Amino acid sequence: SLETIFPIRYPLSSKMVSKLAMMPLLLATGSTALALDLSHSAGTNEGWVLGDGVDPHDAAMTFAEAYMRFGATPAAPYKWDCAAWANLFALDGVFQGPGNASATFAGRANVNLFCTDALVVGGVATMSCPVTQVALDMSADGKTLRGMMFTWGCYGSMKATGAAMAYPANSATYMDFDASGQITMARDFFDFAGVNSDLAAQTAHDYLSLGSTTTAPFKFDCSSYAANKYAPDGAMQLPGSPWFNGTTAIAQQCAAYVAKITTSIPVPRIVAASNLPNGVLQGVGISWTIAATSTTGDEFLLPGLTYVLVGADGKFTATRDFFDPSQLPSVSKSV
Repeated sequence: SLETIFPIRYPLSSKMVSKLAMMPLLLATGSTALALDLSHSAGTNEGWVLGDGVDPHDAAMTFAEAYMRFGATPAAPYKWDCAAWANLFALDGVFQGPGNASATFAGRANVNLFCTDALVVGGVATMSCPVTQVALDMSADGKTLRGMMFTWGCYGSMKATGAAMAYPANSATYMDFDASGQITMARDFFDFAGVNSDLAAQTAHDYLSLGSTTTAPFKFDCSSYAANKYAPDGAMQLPGSPWFNGTTAIAQQCAAYVAKITTSIPVPRIVAASNLPNGVLQGVGISWTIAATSTTGDEFLLPGLTYVLVGADGKFTATRDFFDPSQLPSVSKSV
């Protein structure tokens, strides 16, 4: 289980313990995201160019809440408008759900059909989907929202029977934008099957370890980490950065981070798996908080979301982090 793979066994200062205890409130619920497929886009993220004075987090949260209403309005919360929802997408935008290619809908018209089949034809009577956490990937200049990940859960009822329906509370969505703020890719992450939970937790542990071990938790080995955990052509992306392709580039990015710290304690909130219909693990998503100490002795917390896609051999084919780089050691605030 998650608790056995991530026991709290490291000494923390009283201030850090207090901050960690508050993280579920600071993050709303601290849910997770789930990875979907076995590929990633190695191209640039065009991103949504925000206007002057626009708060990126507020813009992202507002967009996420509109996305999860499926065209309905606060005044008529169960009157779905799938055409309006599809208009959140670019004309050639893509929506993908967990599973194989049959869960992919390319183009605004097909996105509309998906929504109609799922909600109208599917007979959903009521459904509320509160957004619980948002994490961003901003451009280096802070003016462009390149992508975001947000967590959610849904609950409601069916028309025909009145039976309750729900999506898991640890569900999430990842999306990229074009310059006008329309979705170019959206991926919903959830797992109804409930399989591979231990393997998912172990995969999350491997990702967050940075090559350290339980017996040497602060001895980071980025070269071994990249070579043993990532596929040879695996890729990593950090907020504001391009994709780093290949294990050499990934090891260099890992090393740049660990050079700033003396301790780093990963505290995952929830880890869950996304699977193909036959139960094969596609990847995991992690809602995490890093409790760390910089080389200057500053303690800091860094919350974020990550998706980790895995190949048939279990190695990472792509990982992408969503967090606020201003909270990294060089500019972190004491806690």
